[in-house]
Amino acid sequence: MIPALDLTFVIPIRLDSQERKENLMTCISFLSLFFKSNILIIEADYKPSVDAKYFLTKNIKYIFVEDKEKVFHRTKYINIAVQNLKTDYIGIWDADVFVSPIQILLSLKSLRDKICEFAYPYDGRFLDIPSNLRREFIKTLDIRLLENNIHLSTPLYGPYACGGGFFANSEEYILCGMENENFIGWGQEDGERVCRWHKLNKRVIRLNGPLFHLNHPRGTNSKFLSENHRIKQINEYYRIETMSKIRLKQEISLWLKKYSTL
Repeated sequence: MIPALDLTFVIPIRLDSQERKENLMTCISFLSLFFKSNILIIEADYKPSVDAKYFLTKNIKYIFVEDKEKVFHRTKYINIAVQNLKTDYIGIWDADVFVSPIQILLSLKSLRDKICEFAYPYDGRFLDIPSNLRREFIKTLDIRLLENNIHLSTPLYGPYACGGGFFANSEEYILCGMENENFIGWGQEDGERVCRWHKLNKRVIRLNGPLFHLNHPRGTNSKFLSENHRIKQINEYYRIETMSKIRLKQEISLWLKKYSTL
């Protein structure tokens, strides 16, 4: 087990299918198998989908927030979770994604060595794993099973994806505005985030190797809700993308003011 108590994985969840619940449990088991780190799970829904007793370990914290809205405001709940952060480094992590432990270790090392402020633990290949391979991986937690069967996976989001998971210097992540809460629901927030980092002249690196996504049904919170929603999300991306650095810093100061009194 690799010591990494200076790292917290933040996993925001709304479990809208049995498959997503299975993926979450697999994700926690996988991370806990290889890393002695902290895991912070934040669930927002009308009632808890998992038994909190499962998370009663020293390094795993579970937060539940009652939320009856149909759409999961993921960006907001990540920001809420970050207020509970006490480690130098953070990993914002989807419950359905996996990479080689070596890729995680090298990402963390790059942050510790101050080579970068933000690190993607994969090279842009975001690969969806089919159901039969998913079941086998859940049983074994052997990442080599996925690596040796890349030809069976389906690439998602093009060759330079930036979703799924990333690592950051916690202080820099907060100073750069954390998550943009103007994004509600699925779509465009991952691209806006990295665009914002670059605009603020932060160092962002990628590690070699793919990211694997365990297949699950795609419900309300895995797609655009409507054409109007799609346009709104895209417009928010371009609003940030076209800002000057000075104007962006002003905007971020307003975002952070919301949490300064917590």
